[in-house]
Amino acid sequence: MGFLDYLVLLGDPVFSCNFMKFFQLNLEKGENKPLYTLVEEVTPTQPERLLEQMITSSVPNNDGPVDSSVRHLALCCSARTAKDKEEELKLSVVPLLITTTDLFLIQPQFSWLSPNTESPNPLFAAHQKLANIIDVNVSGPELKIHYLNEAENQEEVWTLVFSSTDVVNTVLESVRGPWEQLFSVPLLSSEKH
Repeated sequence: MGFLDYLVLLGDPVFSCNFMKFFQLNLEKGENKPLYTLVEEVTPTQPERLLEQMITSSVPNNDGPVDSSVRHLALCCSARTAKDKEEELKLSVVPLLITTTDLFLIQPQFSWLSPNTESPNPLFAAHQKLANIIDVNVSGPELKIHYLNEAENQEEVWTLVFSSTDVVNTVLESVRGPWEQLFSVPLLSSEKH
């Protein structure tokens, strides 16, 4: 049996780690297994800088501390938000951005990913503090995140549909770590089948 060698160079460490995780999960199911993987940190790319600018410029200072470093960026097939049970927003093919303090749904226009310097900056469609999460429900590729903003006495629910349950699990783990660090209790998620 012969071996195939591939070298994959990706400019973004966040995407690189997720790409390698995808490879490892899917290749380990078959006979072909990666012998080793190496992800090197590089200087931030233009899209990363634009995301960090969007985060720092769009989150009010009175909302508490803001971490502008990207923890995870996932693509939702669809996203709906509802405040106090009234639907507010419905989008298709929308990026979900997670930091250690905030979650953002980004407007589904992707020209900011282009290296063209004249591209408009990314704009967020919805924002919530990670500390506002009170409940998480998983149903296959669907993730429902329930928020309670106690200062405004307002409930909000984000219904996010992803391409697979693996993506849901990765998003959930990206949220779970900083949430549990903040509250010192496990973030429980209920699963519906």
